[in-house]
Amino acid sequence: MKKNTFGLLLILFGIAASAQEISVEENMYGVELGIVKADVFYEFKLDRKWALRTELATELSTYTYFDWDTGLTNGTIIPVSVVVEPRFYYGIDRRNRLGRNIAHNSSNFFSLKTSFSANRIPIYITEDNSRIANSILAIPTFGIRRSFAKNFSYEFAFGFGVKYNIYSNSHSCNCDQLNNYTDLQAKIGYTF
Repeated sequence: MKKNTFGLLLILFGIAASAQEISVEENMYGVELGIVKADVFYEFKLDRKWALRTELATELSTYTYFDWDTGLTNGTIIPVSVVVEPRFYYGIDRRNRLGRNIAHNSSNFFSLKTSFSANRIPIYITEDNSRIANSILAIPTFGIRRSFAKNFSYEFAFGFGVKYNIYSNSHSCNCDQLNNYTDLQAKIGYTF
């Protein structure tokens, strides 16, 4: 009888231990650096596999245009953008089941990245005082996030969506307001 009771307790303990739910981290913030992009992020838990990520990002942009008076002009600008991105970490259960690292939300994810870039707050403007147009991005994204060395992480993401440029009436620009936009990211970061 003692053996049966002990065996039953062992089975119940095993079921209870495997029934613990794995979820994304409650709060996470840090910095990331990409090839042409740098950002400060804050990510918080919405549900077991859902997190909302917010970023304050800068991105190196170059431009070229032709002016009849000055000829071909090249320049560089570093605009600031605000990003809000709900993420669904769909691979977190599988990674945990396989015994892989899930710290700092190490998992594959789907997201809808939305971003607003304002032309009034660039970090750097070239001598010709060119500005970008205010724009809003909406990009469905697939990504991979992995952490290593306790607080470091790397992230690869790819998305294809739309960019809506907001032009003022004072600028007589005969430009497309709605454009296709491809987003490709490779970043390394530090989580505090």
